[in-house]
Amino acid sequence: MRLFPVLILSLMLGFPLAGKELLIGVENINYYPISAMRHGQYAGFSRDVLDAFAERYGHNISYKAYPVKSLFGAYLAGQVDFKFPDNSGWAQEIKHKKSITYSQAVLESIDGVMVYPHAQGRGLGALKRLGTIVGFTRFAYLDAIAAGKVKRHEHESLDGLMQLVKSNYVDGVYSNIFVTRYFLRNSSYGGQYIVFDNTLPYEVTGYALSSFKHPEIIKQFDEFVMNNAELIGALKVKYELE
Repeated sequence: MRLFPVLILSLMLGFPLAGKELLIGVENINYYPISAMRHGQYAGFSRDVLDAFAERYGHNISYKAYPVKSLFGAYLAGQVDFKFPDNSGWAQEIKHKKSITYSQAVLESIDGVMVYPHAQGRGLGALKRLGTIVGFTRFAYLDAIAAGKVKRHEHESLDGLMQLVKSNYVDGVYSNIFVTRYFLRNSSYGGQYIVFDNTLPYEVTGYALSSFKHPEIIKQFDEFVMNNAELIGALKVKYELE
């Protein structure tokens, strides 16, 4: 009987009575400040948001990193319980057999083409060779690539893509502009080595948490995002994602 008031208080405040062990599949890629594996540990904005969620609801999170191309397969095979980031528009051809629940987006980010400053505004006709990260889908350019109007060159890292730009092997790099700007500012290239060309097709992508095993946890995460806008906003400022 002594625990009864605690039970009522927990229900009134929306706290779960007991946390769970959550295994989240993440991308093994240096996409800092959004996310990266550093010294074997998941790090960046995504880690801070997910850890804050776990602390709020009493969960214990473990992160398991996979190459971008392998993560979807591992996730759909049930090797992890959740995937972050995810988006309902990604990999639809392999996800349609699963009833996946997606959270609301915790981050909206821009994926677009970055070019030399002097090449900005030249238009799609000047973009013949496009550098991209291995495993990333370039929705805005799929038709142009399929038609042979744009040739795709992939690399596993932004540093490798910069080498392609430096050698004039590609005309631009399709990537997350926040991540690329951060990389440039903290490299020998400098912050304005290549710049975002918003006259070319780009996409605003929402990063969500997803699961086909635990929709109830996704609901909790939605509550967390809705009730902690100030915290998440502060993290965006901290990681220069505004």
